[in-house]
Formats: sequence, C-alpha cells, structure tokens
Amino acid sequence: MPMVRTSARALILALIPSAIVQVVLLSLSLWLWDDKSFLGLRGPDGILTLFALQMAIFGALLIAGHSVLRHNGVYSRWAYSGMGGIAAAIAYVTAARYGILASSPTAGTWISASLMPTLAGALSGFLYGQFAGIEMVGSAHLSAQGGAQLGAPDNPSPGAFRGGFEGPVRVRTSLGAIALTVFVPAVLVAILAFSIFQTGLSGVPAAVLIALPAQAFMSVMFATVLPSMIFILVVHHTARALGFMRGIHYGVLGTAYGAMFALLAGPFTAFTSVTFLLIPSAAFGAIMGALYRRFAGLEPVPLPEPVVVTDMESLVDADDPARRSHSILLNG
Repeated sequence: MPMVRTSARALILALIPSAIVQVVLLSLSLWLWDDKSFLGLRGPDGILTLFALQMAIFGALLIAGHSVLRHNGVYSRWAYSGMGGIAAAIAYVTAARYGILASSPTAGTWISASLMPTLAGALSGFLYGQFAGIEMVGSAHLSAQGGAQLGAPDNPSPGAFRGGFEGPVRVRTSLGAIALTVFVPAVLVAILAFSIFQTGLSGVPAAVLIALPAQAFMSVMFATVLPSMIFILVVHHTARALGFMRGIHYGVLGTAYGAMFALLAGPFTAFTSVTFLLIPSAAFGAIMGALYRRFAGLEPVPLPEPVVVTDMESLVDADDPARRSHSILLNG
C-alpha cells in the first residue's frame, strides 16, 4: 500500500509558507507591543515567542493530520493540502482562544483574517506530501520490465510499485510549485526593503523597521500573484516546448523573460532608468524559474490518444516511401 513518508526534512520545508505568512502578520502587529507583553516579554522578544508557539502548534497539527491520513492509506497531494488548511484553521482558532495572536481581529473580520493563514497551511500540507515522497508498505516491489519473471500478476493493483522506468519524462505542471514560487518577488522585495530601511534610516524604532518591509511584502504579493503565475506558466511551457528539463535551463529562460518584461514595461513605469528595473526582474525571473523546476519534479510523458482507423492500408509509417510518392500501375 502506498503511503506518504514521515520526514522531518519535508516538515521543515513545508512550514516555510506558513512561517512567511506568520512573520508578516506578526511584524505588522509589532508596533502594538510597546505597551503589551507576553510571558513577561515585550517588543520583538514577545513577538518571537508568539511566532514560536504558533509554528509549534501548526507543526504538531500537521504531523497529527499526516498520521491520520497515513493510518487511513490516503496519499493524495490534494488530501494533504486540505489537511494542511484544516490544521492551519485549527491553529488559528487555538491561538485566538488562548491569546497567542499578536493582535486579535476586530468584530466581523475573524473569517477574512484567517484566510491567509489557512491558504498558507493548505500550501504547507501540499508541499509536505510532495517533499516527503511515497513509500510502499506491505506490498511487493515489482520490476517494470521483469514483472513476469518475478511472478507478478498480469494485472497488478493500481497501488503496485514498479521499481524501474525508462520511458520519456517531462517536467510536471504543479500548482503547488507555482503557488510557492509566486511568493519569491514579495519575499525578495521585503528583504531589499528591510536592507534599505535599516541602512538609510537612523533613529527609527525597530517596530517601524520591521513593519515597513512586512507592509511591502503584503503590497507586492497582492500585486504580483497573478502576473507571477502567468510568468511561471510561460517559462514552464516554453521549456517544455524546447525539451528543456534542467534547473539551469529554467533559470536561463526565467532570466530572459524577466529581462524582456523589464524592457517592455519599463517605459510605462515610474522608473526613470530601465536598468533599475532590468536587473531585479532578470534576477527574480532566474530564481523563480529554477525554484519551479526544483519543486515541480518530473512525470512520464502521457500516451497519445487512440487513433480511429477505418482503412488498415492507411497505417503507413511516416518515413515510408509511399508517403512521398505514388505507386505506378501499368494499364495494359
């Protein structure tokens, strides 16, 4: 029976989207903590403690949900995505119930305020199922070529594992990889904003230095989600059309499309220099393309659809001479 592995590495990687969202939300609330404390800690220390508790609660619920799905033999990526969303919603309710939220939403905004953590949790669950991988429990391992010699049945069950595959493959079209990649511009802009604010402003409170990059993250994320999805799909399908499957190829295509976007969009932006937009766009494109290839993985090339034949004589190879010439019949 196929099951998703229990992997600490996959758990750490899967927590990244939820950790990013929690850091942003907590950073936006940091300015409220000048007059508040949690466990006797004020300011950044109190926020850091809240972050650790929230991630511990969500991580524990994610592992618990994984155990339930594993016990019931469920290994679908979408099932893990739903489980991650439910775990994130429960973690949000738990944090609100026991006062672990940095700032409680006002009346009438509880559901809308929980949407972003829930979506991030769904992405975390999806990524855990993808990064952990599948293992076989209680089933014989069958060889793709030597199943008959090993005594395998002629019609193995759908869950049967085949240890080898030599057919053509291609890069998958993965919604989870796309969802993770669209965070890249917002994360990098937040890092750049933090660096600029930290070096360019003196005497500014730490709460402001942290809250402004978080605000930049939120603004860029909402503005670039749809364009980033289109960008990744264009890079992915271009690479697939050209037969590219390596991460370096996706990175190069991302750089080319990012530079092309900067050159086309530069005259319509507020930037006075196209170079100012060209360098970050090319860098963002390279990182997004390489990350998508890393997270998407490979899949077998699907079989072609059946061909309906009404005349058996039409089944002639493409390179057969009959495709390029006509037969000659002597009329005599």
